[in-house]
Amino acid sequence: MIQRVLVVGSGQMGAGIAQVAASAGMRVKLVDVGSEQLERGRAGIAASLDKLAAKGQVADPEAVLARISTSTELADASDAELAIE
Repeated sequence: MIQRVLVVGSGQMGAGIAQVAASAGMRVKLVDVGSEQLERGRAGIAASLDKLAAKGQVADPEAVLARISTSTELADASDAELAIE
């Protein structure tokens, strides 16, 4: 079973993929070209998780968010078992 996922790009699609993978219990490394893009992507994920938690669809949004780490270097995800670009 896959436990570590690399997602390249933190736009709407990349952030959504990262959120789904982290919600499924996987460790996610979200990689993009700059810290601004990563902060925007992570903020979008946090907002989405908060909305889902308010509806009772996510029990622990903080735990899901904690499974997502960010980087501007692909090498930081060298242990990924699955890469999605």
